[in-house]
Amino acid sequence: MSHLRLDKIFNVSGLVVLVTGGGTGIGLMMAKGLASNGAKVYIGGRRKDVVEKAAGEHGSKISGELVPAGRVGATSGFLSDPNAPECSDTDTLGKALFYNESFEGWSTAFSVNVSSVFFVSTAFLGLLENASKAREAETGDGVLQLSISQVFAYNASKAAGIHLTKMLSTELALRSIPVRVNSIVPGAFPSEMTGSEASVSAQGSTLTVAQVERIAQGITQVPSARGGLEKDIVGIVLYLVSPASYYVNGQALAVDGGFLAVNPAVV
Repeated sequence: MSHLRLDKIFNVSGLVVLVTGGGTGIGLMMAKGLASNGAKVYIGGRRKDVVEKAAGEHGSKISGELVPAGRVGATSGFLSDPNAPECSDTDTLGKALFYNESFEGWSTAFSVNVSSVFFVSTAFLGLLENASKAREAETGDGVLQLSISQVFAYNASKAAGIHLTKMLSTELALRSIPVRVNSIVPGAFPSEMTGSEASVSAQGSTLTVAQVERIAQGITQVPSARGGLEKDIVGIVLYLVSPASYYVNGQALAVDGGFLAVNPAVV
């Protein structure tokens, strides 16, 4: 029964892995976890100095610099009259929900979270197909599934990213291309986006309950009563790129401490 040993089922030694966004946050956690278990890891990102710093500190190799997918413009002026009744109260629907939205912001969100995923995935499809054990793990934040968080462009783009994962897995499978596509759906983890990357350390410190609640904006507190740890995200990554998940395709796996189980959400 040696084929059922952990070192066989979860073996990633010798795999060549590209982690985009691998210079900080969850991407860096993934890169470190894979490298620690014998994978040859390349990291890429929008900021050359960030990926070079991460590579220098953790021994990962940089495959190249990714061009920024878009830019954030000024706030949309569709509520142009500050004296209009709907703008008189900062808590009104018009201003509280929509005032900070912009066409440029939406374009940027979809460029980074959807378009770039598609083009990076297809760019490496040939290499993946040629590898007998090819697999691809795409990431999408847990907030994308929530129906209550007031971050419209980001949530919509992440939901589209999950749907793109399912579309890619279907199209590749129908064409007998031996590449699997799955999504990781993280909850609240220390990162630049959450403004708390310094909270994570080798000792396993993470976000406080208060920080998780501020980030998640949920109705019910996350059941685990904490944020995500490095080992939480590394564990799911090792699963998705190892033989343990060779029979898994087109799935979105939530790693959120049970947050989506107790808050309004759609799959």
